[in-house]
Amino acid sequence: MEDCRNTTLCTEIARRADSIVADYVARLKEIDSPLVQPEVVDSVVRQAHSILQSLAENRSAEAAELSRRIGHARAVGGVRPADSLRAAALLFDTTLPVVRDVLIEHDALDEFVGVVSVLHDAIYGRVLAAAVSYVNLLLTQIYESHFMERRRIARELHDQVAHTIAVGMQQLDLRSIDLSRRDGDRADDRLETLRESLVEALVIVRELAGDLRRTPTRDGFGVALHRYADTVAVKGTDIRVGIDGDLESIALEVRDELYFVVREAIRNAVIHSRSGEILAHVVMSDSVFEAVVEDFGEGFDPEKEANDERGTRSGLTSMRERMEILGGTLKIVSSPGLGTRITAQVRL
Repeated sequence: MEDCRNTTLCTEIARRADSIVADYVARLKEIDSPLVQPEVVDSVVRQAHSILQSLAENRSAEAAELSRRIGHARAVGGVRPADSLRAAALLFDTTLPVVRDVLIEHDALDEFVGVVSVLHDAIYGRVLAAAVSYVNLLLTQIYESHFMERRRIARELHDQVAHTIAVGMQQLDLRSIDLSRRDGDRADDRLETLRESLVEALVIVRELAGDLRRTPTRDGFGVALHRYADTVAVKGTDIRVGIDGDLESIALEVRDELYFVVREAIRNAVIHSRSGEILAHVVMSDSVFEAVVEDFGEGFDPEKEANDERGTRSGLTSMRERMEILGGTLKIVSSPGLGTRITAQVRL
């Protein structure tokens, strides 16, 4: 950061930090910024004071470390970089009138550009340092999410595809025995069971192949979701998909992540709920994406499932992580015997 050429002026601005920060927090509340949440606002005040004090004295090392910690805490708390940038601009705007008043009082308006430049560098230098921590945390979450996805695919290849193929091979062996015993009817039944096993294996392989596609929503979010619902629907289960709003306006990489969340919710309902009806409604309105997947089946205890490392609904972890990465939320409402309702929401 460039040093303030007129130490007297910058020291005077720093002395008024309490008043500036109070006005700054009030303006954050006016725009309903997430930075005024109780668990965040203390760090916001501390950061603002540190920035203003740095105008009068060099605190580069301390400032960088503070910004890194704050950036990490905000990322964990789901505060997006856009909110931090908006807050930074607000602090700059809040401080400018004080800078003007100080310069007028000291008859030093010719110093305006220099002092404002130092203020700008002080604020946005902190934003940059905090952003590095935010990006690092997101990269870690993305890696963990993708790792969980690979584990899920590997598990399904082993548990489902390999199992159904093994069942089919067993039916072939048993059919040979039945034919040797001249039991044609039973042998025909073995072939039918074999056919069903192969069909089931084919469905699972197609589903996993879809998972591995890099751009599943390239043909449209609604098209991809209807296609998936048709693929996984089992006999006796009606999957109804509703799409409202301009989902194609969402950036492709974000749209794919949201699709994976909704797809996983439908998949869990098909596998675990034993519900005769599954409803999936996705809507994009006023820059807010919301998806609700609901079934009327067996239900479960979400808290118990979250605490069970061997939980059968491991996809819930992946869904939560994807929504956290996007800055959104995932809400699960379920009780044993009363069905399940999953809501994913994010402002884009």
